Amino acid sequence: MASSTDPLDTPSPPDRGPRPGTDKRLSDRQALIILAFAFLIVFLGWRTLGRAKDHVAWAQDVQAVMDQARATNKPVLMNFTADWCAACQELKARIFSRRDVAEQISQLALPLKVDLTTPTPATDDLCRRYQILATPTLLLLAPDGREISRRVGVIDSADLIDWLAQSRG
Repeated sequence: MASSTDPLDTPSPPDRGPRPGTDKRLSDRQALIILAFAFLIVFLGWRTLGRAKDHVAWAQDVQAVMDQARATNKPVLMNFTADWCAACQELKARIFSRRDVAEQISQLALPLKVDLTTPTPATDDLCRRYQILATPTLLLLAPDGREISRRVGVIDSADLIDWLAQSRG
């Protein structure tokens, strides 16, 4: 009977564990330190986003803005946002904190913020009327209150300005 040279037939060497200096796993202490630093970075980043200065002159009186829109025949940029919304805070920190973006928004539309941090009957009515399912949601409204277009989620500044300009016609 001929012997087989199939490598699967040869017994594997006994497991002796990792050789000294080759163990690539983290110790529990190292993992805890890395986790603590990651948490600190996320926490500090979140606090920084929350403190960003919003340069857009958001009005909050819906009726006054809609009256102004009809009088000036200018569209309304309605921003549904909340303090607890991470994406909203990112939009505020990265986009609405830029003076150039704020100036372009004010040229193209009347900015109106709907703060959903603490819902009220009025904000609930607006959410039902415009079928708001997530924050941030940006609506561009015609002066008569009809929805022209919407964007949900984070958008970069160039896309925001292009969207506003194109939506106006």
